[in-house]
Amino acid sequence: MQILLAITAAASLGLQCGQVDYASAKVAAQREWVSCITRAVQQLDDGRSDASAVADGIAPMCAASYQALVTSMYCVASTPRAQVALRDNYEELEQKLATSAVLAFRATTHRGAQSPRE
Repeated sequence: MQILLAITAAASLGLQCGQVDYASAKVAAQREWVSCITRAVQQLDDGRSDASAVADGIAPMCAASYQALVTSMYCVASTPRAQVALRDNYEELEQKLATSAVLAFRATTHRGAQSPRE
């Protein structure tokens, strides 16, 4: 039954797990998504807007690389249950990750702007 659920989950997301080294693909997809989301945050974050609102704006800019990341994560998931959980939560996870990227960028930028105390 769980295998059937996993196959259904992949189909509903349009995920196809073939004869690819998905462990390596996951690393590459993760690098690409992080690079994309970082560029998007740098371009669009004004430092004042709600971080989740900024994330709403930047997530679509990196949708293709996020989909590649989700596919690779799905294909290396250790159990069918993990695959189903990813399928059920991938949109929420994208929002959380994008919001975290905005907050991390702000923290890094803020730290860089501070001058050392004497």
